[in-house]
Amino acid sequence: MGTDDEPANHVIVTGAATTNTTTAKVSTGEAYDMTAEKLIGFERIKHVVDLKLTTPAQCALRASSILYQEQRATVAHHINVPLNPALQLHDPLTLTDYAAPRGTGQSGKFRINSMQAEYSAQAAKFEHVISLEGA
Repeated sequence: MGTDDEPANHVIVTGAATTNTTTAKVSTGEAYDMTAEKLIGFERIKHVVDLKLTTPAQCALRASSILYQEQRATVAHHINVPLNPALQLHDPLTLTDYAAPRGTGQSGKFRINSMQAEYSAQAAKFEHVISLEGA
């Protein structure tokens, strides 16, 4: 199972000024992943500006959504399986590796991010490469 520690662990979203104020005061919202910050030892900030958001609650909700996407992006995996036309994008999968010493014994829940299928009856090739992200 592949992991990545590059995604942001602190998201700041800045919105437009609220319409009922006399001063030009912008709306902001933040979301933190303190566990990831303690694990890697420093803060990675992602700043997003969305002028369609006009309240701090909207900005905080957008920041949480972006942070969850960043967390899902930390877990990535590619698998090669026999061709399965029933699988679709964004389907959930649970993967379990063989126990040691043959494998790692790791298990995880994933969501299908992209797929490539190859079918060739002449060459007897029925391969399905699936890219997964954390769920």
